[in-house]
Amino acid sequence: MTLLKRSLLLMLLSSLFVFSACNDDDDNCTAPALSENIVGEWEVSTTNDVVEFQADGTLIDPNDAVVGGSSTADKTYVASGMTLTVTVSDGGASFSSEFDVTSNECDEIVVTFIGVDVTFTRQ
Repeated sequence: MTLLKRSLLLMLLSSLFVFSACNDDDDNCTAPALSENIVGEWEVSTTNDVVEFQADGTLIDPNDAVVGGSSTADKTYVASGMTLTVTVSDGGASFSSEFDVTSNECDEIVVTFIGVDVTFTRQ
């Protein structure tokens, strides 16, 4: 009977350790550099649209949630340090907008443009 009690106690302690270890991993995320962290799909707080920053520097922004342009415009981005620069090229014309990054967290990036904070939330 003692062996059975010890086995049950060991199983109980093991399961508590496993469940508590999972929680710690989720809470202790350290964001990589902005240039790595920004790659992926993000919801834009000002419009609730989803945009995609691709690893090759292409920005998929069909509803112009990040920066204006036309639906046929090519949009690219460069993330360097704590600055995000988005360039829109349409035909022969192009323009760039520079955003100051005020927060780079694992699942949230906050940028400021002309005094307005815009939050990107990872999807």
